[in-house]
Amino acid sequence: YVLQECLRLRERRQDLFRHGDYRPLESRGRLGGRVIAFARSGGGEWLFAAVPRAAGSLMLSEGLDRAFRGTEILLPEALHGRWIRDVFTGRRIRGLTLDLGELFARFPVVLLEGPVP
Repeated sequence: YVLQECLRLRERRQDLFRHGDYRPLESRGRLGGRVIAFARSGGGEWLFAAVPRAAGSLMLSEGLDRAFRGTEILLPEALHGRWIRDVFTGRRIRGLTLDLGELFARFPVVLLEGPVP
């Protein structure tokens, strides 16, 4: 499923995958150091990816949603107040930050695209 959705996203956003800028994203909170997060941007389009690092023990002890609640990724200013979409769940999100506890509650890998209508 993950590979299939990533390939569909790559087909929809070909220019962004070929020519977009790469930038690591800042995370903050109790588990900010246990997240790998980055964005690609170009032509007004954005992609975000985030995965938990060394998360096996967290999944077993408290679940990713509880463990990462309050750990956030800061969104670039260009997306403040604009809708972005979770590629795996279809959920639409808007805000200044992304709460990883909320995102990891639905799926253990985050891939977002935006802005979307």
